Amino acid sequence: MKNIKTEINTTGYPQKDQQEKTDRPVISAKRSALIGFSTFLILAALVCGFIYQRYNYFKQAQKEEALVLANNIRARLQESLAYSLSATKTLSFFIQKDGSVKNFDSIAPQLLEASNDIDAVQLVPDGVIRYVYPLNGNEKIIGYDILKDSLRNKEALKAIQKNELFFAGPLQLRQGGMGVIGRLPIFRNNKFWGFTAVIIRMPTLLRAAGIDSSGKNGYYFQLSKINPDTKKEEFFIEHHKDILLSHSVSVNVPNGEWKLSVIPVDVYEDLGDIILLAVLGLLLSVLGGIFVFTESRRPKKLNDLIRERTRQLKESEENYKTLFEKSPLPLWIYDSETFSILEVNDAAINLYGYSREEFLEMDLLKIAPKEDIEKFLADNTNITGDLRESGLWTHFKKSKEEI
Repeated sequence: MKNIKTEINTTGYPQKDQQEKTDRPVISAKRSALIGFSTFLILAALVCGFIYQRYNYFKQAQKEEALVLANNIRARLQESLAYSLSATKTLSFFIQKDGSVKNFDSIAPQLLEASNDIDAVQLVPDGVIRYVYPLNGNEKIIGYDILKDSLRNKEALKAIQKNELFFAGPLQLRQGGMGVIGRLPIFRNNKFWGFTAVIIRMPTLLRAAGIDSSGKNGYYFQLSKINPDTKKEEFFIEHHKDILLSHSVSVNVPNGEWKLSVIPVDVYEDLGDIILLAVLGLLLSVLGGIFVFTESRRPKKLNDLIRERTRQLKESEENYKTLFEKSPLPLWIYDSETFSILEVNDAAINLYGYSREEFLEMDLLKIAPKEDIEKFLADNTNITGDLRESGLWTHFKKSKEEI
């Protein structure tokens, strides 16, 4: 009869290691979402840290640039104010030991002609303005006693205390307009004589310092001081818009209690690269979170695939087992190396007369005649997995009947 030689899983069920693979724990969708979101937060935090460092670098560079500009303007201011010191000292040479004044009307015009950085000069004996050049436009201040004006005498008293040139202002001048007043205390015979003074109007001061209040060069400027009476900061340069003093860089101007501030016109200028970094960082964080979420879900998909393939294999084996067991043809499965019978169907049991247990304890050589054994062994050499017809064979039933 015809024999089919093959090998299968004798149990008809998946192997133990396959079952274990399908039972491995997998990450739930909720946990995968949490991992993805955590990754997004970590990447976003790293990007924000980098952007923050970049922003600080930009602000520091902007601050240093403003500080250099402020110091340059302060130097020009100091250079301009140095002539004020020279002018006040020159005037002091014409105050005699007895306190009389000589040649003021001739020397004062020469001082103003020598420099464009001052607008008027004064002699202030005993704190009262007696001499002023030019007189035109300054008539209102003749006879004004500085030391008796409690609202304006604090800088004058500091000049006496320091015994050096000291600037008052910026302030509203009594003759009109804004300006600063530099006063040098003069002593004769170890007694306070009064002041030599210069007046610098605000436009003259700004021009001498090279201050452009329009903001065309990328910066606004501000001069301010603490009011000695109110203790509040006062500002003396008007702008067409509100400026953010919180972003200013300030330097103190010597010989006076005033402060020069430099403020960027556009605080956020040149921040385009930082904005681009922020957008790219956000995109990177989102993509990173999605990638980690997808990767964390991959074991779940693989596990599902293994389960499906295992189910299909099990179903196929169940179908094959049923087909094998219920076939009307006698069939068995044997080991191609030892020829031991591994499985046998009911038709073979009924035909050969052996019980299932007897079949499983014997090999195929027991049911073959001795003269066919050598041929049988040769026929089973180099067996492939392909179905083939092995020809006609003689077998013995349990009753020794030949078939």
